[in-house]
Amino acid sequence: MNIEGADKEQEKIIQEMPPEEEWTERYKYIIRQGDALENISEDIRSNENKISGCQSSVWARIYNRDGKIIINADSDAKIVRGMLSLILRVLNNRGADDIIGTKLYFMEKTGLAKSLSPARARGVESVIKYIKKACGEIRTRTDIK
Repeated sequence: MNIEGADKEQEKIIQEMPPEEEWTERYKYIIRQGDALENISEDIRSNENKISGCQSSVWARIYNRDGKIIINADSDAKIVRGMLSLILRVLNNRGADDIIGTKLYFMEKTGLAKSLSPARARGVESVIKYIKKACGEIRTRTDIK
């Protein structure tokens, strides 16, 4: 398992994040991250790809490409889309075991975890669980590591 790349990306996010006392700048940063998220095709925005447990609509398609997990995700809410973008920066294009073994600590270290409403926090947790569960299923089906 190699989670060094994921940890390096989390450290970059922590460094980029405006200080906790500058909430307006933090929200702008999160929204900009969401704006940079690649647009997904409309066929992904289906009930089959919808993640339950989220206050906003969130869709994801997760698949294996040459031993790496590719995650395409989107939301209809700007803040959630920004959070998705941050999560994907850390997890996307890595091995299944790496994703499953990665602890997303950047949310705690930046104070994002405590700034989210309880419903949004549950939604973020649902997204992370969904991604890790899909990685486990893909790994089992294809015996990738």
